Amino acid sequence: MQNQTNRIRIRKPVFILIILIAILAIATPVLADYLGPDRTTRESHVETFDYGVWAEEGEGCFDKDGKPSDCIICKWEGSPGRACGSATYSYRLGSRSEVVTTTLSLPPATISGTLQNCTLQNSWCVTSPELFLNSSEPLSGHSIITIEGTLNGGVFACTNPSCNVPLNEGNNSFTYWAISS
Repeated sequence: MQNQTNRIRIRKPVFILIILIAILAIATPVLADYLGPDRTTRESHVETFDYGVWAEEGEGCFDKDGKPSDCIICKWEGSPGRACGSATYSYRLGSRSEVVTTTLSLPPATISGTLQNCTLQNSWCVTSPELFLNSSEPLSGHSIITIEGTLNGGVFACTNPSCNVPLNEGNNSFTYWAISS
């Protein structure tokens, strides 16, 4: 009986650990997907415009209130513009307001890299060169919190908006990006 109780005690922590790993495996990609401020914004405003009709003038074209009826050729919105067809008379029926929403894409954070500390001799750097990374956040109220990247398969991170990354002798393969607040 003692042996069975020990197995149950061991299984419970292992089971909890497996559940915790499963939760982190699902939550981590979701959290890692967002690396900066939303780069789109929506602006709304109210537009008011007139609307009406183009009609022909003549007997029987207007109802008892003086509005065109049987002689309407076409409708217009905004402004009467040019007459359509055989219409000779523009009649404003009223005005209408509607909310117009536009989506704007805001400028992205930028990062650039330049080679520094390279003294050339026969087209080779004879000193220890570095990749200088400089980032910029154009959105007010936000800032670059880190620069991350890979260099020859290894990872690196800098906690400032600019940093120097030492390069290895020979060819170097790297990618880099800036993370905004």
